[in-house]
Amino acid sequence: MRNIILVIILVFLSAQKVMAEDCKCIIVPFKPDPPCFKICATRLINKAAIEEMELIIGLDKDVAQRIAKKSESPVESIDIYKQVLSEKEFQTLENKIRSLSQSQVKYLMQPVSERRAVVKSFRELNRM
Repeated sequence: MRNIILVIILVFLSAQKVMAEDCKCIIVPFKPDPPCFKICATRLINKAAIEEMELIIGLDKDVAQRIAKKSESPVESIDIYKQVLSEKEFQTLENKIRSLSQSQVKYLMQPVSERRAVVKSFRELNRM
């Protein structure tokens, strides 16, 4: 009986891992949801610079800065931002991510090195 329970648990855990790997985070909407929205939103936010959170996602500067500060440590789930955002701010974050266009998501999922020039230009414009 104990072995059967262990097998069931292992099957369940491996199915969840496969589902996470099956998420296509450059295709919107993120499906299946759950789990893909949380997985893809977490990846997207982890990659975004403060300026990208403001300019592309449309977050307030203060919210983007709090998210970036929290992201200095490894983030496993978008839910971690509930620690630094109000319920309304967190809901806004989720809604803004859900409303991103295909091209915005594709841009944000590119490697940081490919996006660095855009962020640098945005920072220079803000200094003027």
